[in-house]
Amino acid sequence: MSARKTMKVAGIIAEYNPFHNGHLYQLEQTREITGADFVVAVMSGNFLQRGEPAMADKWMRSRMAVANGADLVLELPFAFACNHSGLFARGAVEILNGLGMVTHLSFGAEEPDLAVLGKIAEITALEEEPYRQALRSASLEGLSYGAARQRAVEESGGLVLGEQMDKPNNILAIEYLRHLILTKSSIQPAAVKRKGPGYHDEIPFGNIASATCLRNMVKGGEPIQPYIPEATWEILKEAGKPVFLEDFASLVFYRLLQQDENALSEIYSAGEGLENRFAKFMRTSPNLLSLIQQVKSRRYAETRVKRMLFQGLMGLTKNRMDLILNEKLLYGRILAFNDRGRELMKVIRKEERASIPLITNINKEIGDEDRLLPLLELDILASDVYNLAAGLDRYGQSDFVQRPYYHKEKL
Repeated sequence: MSARKTMKVAGIIAEYNPFHNGHLYQLEQTREITGADFVVAVMSGNFLQRGEPAMADKWMRSRMAVANGADLVLELPFAFACNHSGLFARGAVEILNGLGMVTHLSFGAEEPDLAVLGKIAEITALEEEPYRQALRSASLEGLSYGAARQRAVEESGGLVLGEQMDKPNNILAIEYLRHLILTKSSIQPAAVKRKGPGYHDEIPFGNIASATCLRNMVKGGEPIQPYIPEATWEILKEAGKPVFLEDFASLVFYRLLQQDENALSEIYSAGEGLENRFAKFMRTSPNLLSLIQQVKSRRYAETRVKRMLFQGLMGLTKNRMDLILNEKLLYGRILAFNDRGRELMKVIRKEERASIPLITNINKEIGDEDRLLPLLELDILASDVYNLAAGLDRYGQSDFVQRPYYHKEKL
């Protein structure tokens, strides 16, 4: 067997908003657990899974990743990155599958027992009749999709399994495992137990603080250096003013006020009457945070409400998402790499391993009639809108000008 065939490549799916000490711990544990020669990160672009903008743009955050040890960073396109956990995981897993060389998928979890997480993933992937019936029943009671799904798993596999679905990292871990099953992937899962505070905890533990905690500290003007690697701090200083959801208020309200209920109903996350709640409150809410609080309910989770705002702003409609999924539109957009990442890209290209295009320059590699445009145009617009709201150079920071960042290792 050749050396090439024994390469171990670990994938990590992340947002790095910002890259902190907990992320560094996961990356180091990933190499130790899997014996990986290379680590590839699939990272959300400028808008995130919970329906919020990143505090620093995708180019800065990809630099953080390679400066702290990731070898190659690829962008998770907006259509998948700013979407529910199922599509977030689907897009990321299929990118890793599409590289043709990833041997392991590493993820953090509150419950690192792969047997437990795998059983939940199997129930939700196979969707046998008892599960489907329980899901329908819970939905009819007015529960959100996530709560209905948890109830269905409890009724199908027991309370112990359902309890594991109420933890943020476990939710995504289960989705990753589910999509490994659905895509019949050969990638092996590797779970890293989350260290320190939980995903939403607002109190640091030792030198580790959650990304939520760090963003709140930044908002409050508190120092975050003890909880992030030095490389992250140096890059954040270059990034300038941090970006938050409220910075998009004018753009979001302008877009909402252009749309009636029929137009709102076409946004991908709309449905089940959510568009009616937007129509009811969007003219009377004094600000964006107030609108979100007024629209959300037991049935409509806050994250779904926020995702709908940004999907509406970018024009991610049901028809467009259906086209992306049905036509299997996907690519590996390279944001950053180091020397090892460059070596990995050479192997992928030389041995023709990838089943998806690897993109470094959209000006040269994507034409006006390219089939990938319905997906790529969303990423281009997301960058333009982000730069506009953040007060960045709309041309200089645009996807047409920016190039992948090469992190040259120090000798």
